[in-house]
Amino acid sequence: MIIWVGIIFFTLLLEKISHLTWIGIGFILLEGLVLLVNGWKCPLTVYAENLGADDGSATDIFLPKFIANQMFKIFGTISMICFMMLLVRLLT
Repeated sequence: MIIWVGIIFFTLLLEKISHLTWIGIGFILLEGLVLLVNGWKCPLTVYAENLGADDGSATDIFLPKFIANQMFKIFGTISMICFMMLLVRLLT
C-alpha cells in the first residue's frame, strides 16, 4: 500500500496522471475492500499469531511502534488526500 500511495502522490504532484495512477487507486480500493470484509483487521494477522506474534502484528520489525500501530490510519488519510488531489486535477 505504501508504494502505491507514493506512486499516486507523485504522479499527481508532477501532474502526470497515467495508468500507474489508476492501477494504484485500484489496489488501494481493493485493499480497503479486503479490510472491510475482514472487520478492519489484516487477513494475515492469523498467520502472524500462528508464527509467534503476541498480538498478530509483525510490523514493529520494520517500523517504529507508533507508526506500526497507526499505519492504517496514517496511510488511509494520505490515500484520501491523494484521492482528493486526483478529483481536483480531473475537475480542473
